[in-house]
Amino acid sequence: MTSAAVNPTMRSHGWNIELLTAPGDVPFAGVFQPAKDVFMTFRDIINEMRLSFEFQDESSDIWNEVAFGLLDMLNVSEDECPAPKFVYGNGMNQPVPALPELEPDAPEDRAILQYRVFKHHDCNLSADQPSKCHFEAGCAQRISKPVRRLEPRYLPPKKASNDPRYAAFPLRKTVRGRKPGSPSKRSASGSVSPRKDPDIDQAVEDFANMVAPPECNISDERAKMTMANFRNSCLTSAKQCAVTGMGRSWCDSPTIGPALQACHIVSQLQYHTYPDPESDSDETQDGGERASPRRLEQAWERTWTSENGILLFSHLHDMFDQRLFSIHPETLKVRAFMPYDILLAYHGRKAKVQRRVDRAALRHHYDMCCIENMAAKMPFVEQLPRTGSVVSTSGINTPLEIRPTLVGIASQRVLASPSEQNQGQEGQGPDGDPSKRPRQSEISKQQTYGRRLGCLMVT
Repeated sequence: MTSAAVNPTMRSHGWNIELLTAPGDVPFAGVFQPAKDVFMTFRDIINEMRLSFEFQDESSDIWNEVAFGLLDMLNVSEDECPAPKFVYGNGMNQPVPALPELEPDAPEDRAILQYRVFKHHDCNLSADQPSKCHFEAGCAQRISKPVRRLEPRYLPPKKASNDPRYAAFPLRKTVRGRKPGSPSKRSASGSVSPRKDPDIDQAVEDFANMVAPPECNISDERAKMTMANFRNSCLTSAKQCAVTGMGRSWCDSPTIGPALQACHIVSQLQYHTYPDPESDSDETQDGGERASPRRLEQAWERTWTSENGILLFSHLHDMFDQRLFSIHPETLKVRAFMPYDILLAYHGRKAKVQRRVDRAALRHHYDMCCIENMAAKMPFVEQLPRTGSVVSTSGINTPLEIRPTLVGIASQRVLASPSEQNQGQEGQGPDGDPSKRPRQSEISKQQTYGRRLGCLMVT
């Protein structure tokens, strides 16, 4: 099943609270605050900025000095949306103003508040004074341009790491070409045969795209059993969608209805980012510790446990994976990060999450959503190891140099943004046309090159 990929322009287009460092500048970040069920405060914005950015030219305690000043109100009046002009200190605990709902027929006329971000120290001016007065008094100062923070847990959605210490497709089989004279999947009319069972197709795709630690020789049997156990264990304690509360079957068997899927909270493509319960959340593990075979196998196993799973309808599953909404790990409230009408219907609703679900996994997904949508305008570059060593590729069917071009592996080039998505997966064009799959001769050349490359590495 294909769906529209959410690009960075779409994410920044969803902001109705824009952040700037100076008047006339282009917003460097932003958030979306729905019109109803408002629970995001200015302090929440600060926390999300700390996840996403760094001020390299400022002191280490800069986050205690950050203040907001209202710059402009676009397509909305002060009577319609009373907004604080100056926010600092205890004022950070107040909710971010709720703007009027977006008119579906006039997206360009959406209401937007622009806030300037600057440094401020304690003063005697009242909180209702505009930021201009604070700059004139000298208690407010311009802040430097932020840069994207290097968050070791972050990877773009639906992409595996390009680091050879983590990424391997041990179960992907060699592509087989069609024998001469064999009938094409395309009928005489030129139409493609419809899929007979979407659930089976999804299972086959998940199996082929399973990522595992390179040093772990995962057999087909273990992989199939792991996937089956994940789904079965998720269905043991839940029978309905965590967001909508619906999905119960009208029959005794099966107990769930169609289109309800077991969803990974931490993506199995990014298994190595699963929160380590033995590590201190305030301490950062070095690369060697994170990449140890024991730690990687434990993270892989945790990714496939029921504690990392919830049930979602297929369309919500896709939006969850694209980081358009998340579930707050403490309040369990659904938060829509973009003004998508399907999601707005559930924003603020308490999700039906089982007690067994790992709150650390929910925290991970929530944090990644914050980074994904707030830092949409800043490019992401994965930090690969500087050493020239290459891990063993025993049991890996995909050569290291070819693997990044396949499904789920991020390219080594600079991504356009943290939210750049895969297009035309499994060698197909964007429209899924089988005729646009790579020729068998091209695949054979790639495989031959991979084998030669492996021989060179061994010698």
